[in-house]
Order: sequence, then structure tokens, then C-alpha cells
Amino acid sequence: MKPADLYSLCPACPAGETYPSRPSHGHLLCRELSLTVEELVAQLLKEAQAQASAHTGQQVKDLVITVPAFFNQAERRALLEAAQIAGLKVLSLISNNAAVALNYGMFRRKEINATAQYLMFYDMGASQTTASLVAFQTVKTKDKGYSETNPQLTVLGVG
Repeated sequence: MKPADLYSLCPACPAGETYPSRPSHGHLLCRELSLTVEELVAQLLKEAQAQASAHTGQQVKDLVITVPAFFNQAERRALLEAAQIAGLKVLSLISNNAAVALNYGMFRRKEINATAQYLMFYDMGASQTTASLVAFQTVKTKDKGYSETNPQLTVLGVG
């Protein structure tokens, strides 16, 4: 989201002039406008939606959001609320490492077989490191009377 988009919400506020209001409640006060963190994140999600729609040439309404493994339920609910404010349908919240593992498996589908393959994905950031142990293997599924063999990702642990 371009900074100008946020300030267009409150024409009385010059760009860059904001005042923290009730920081313990997570509000941003800009003279005549008070926004919650969820409302600010909703603006970011709307901009991401606009960019994705422009890139694909299709209307994007559904999304999967990646979250850090350390996010608690309140933080996850806040993201879901932000998406609802933005008018988006969240199909799932998925941890960052699980998303990386899913991407890994999608591009190596032919290498996955009935024998479980165990892999560790880690994210080493500036303030913390997160590791996830996952297993890939094929499983037989039955849908509408048809048997199929599909790859399956199982997250065994996160730490």
C-alpha cells in the first residue's frame, strides 16, 4: 500500500503526521481518524488483492495467509478479522515453514513415494529461529468410488 492511500482516508491529516493513541489498545490516531491495527492490515490486504488481481487478470477474493509459528490465537484471529474487513475470504492460515514445505513438495511431486521422506525446514531471522520437521509420502485416497494415490505433507513438529 502506498502511504498516500492511508492518508487519503483522513484528508485533514498531512502525510506523515500521525499520533499514537491508546497504544495499549493498538489504535492509530490521525487528528480526526482512529484506526485499529486490524483496519490498517485490512488496507494492506486490499492493496495486495489489487496487485494480485492486476497481475493475474482475474478477481482475487480467496486467500491463504502465512503466519509465523509463534503467532498465538489472538494474533491469528486479528488477521482473520482484517481479512473480513477487507472483504476477503481466508481459506486457511498456514505457518511460514509449512508453506515452504508445501511449495517444496509441489515442485518435487514425482520424487514423493509411499516411503516417508523426512525433511527439516528452518527460518533463521534477526530475532529468532524456527524449525519444522515434516514428512512427505504418497497415500491412497478414495473419492466417489475412485482410488487415487496422492502426495501428503504432514507437519510432525515445530520448534
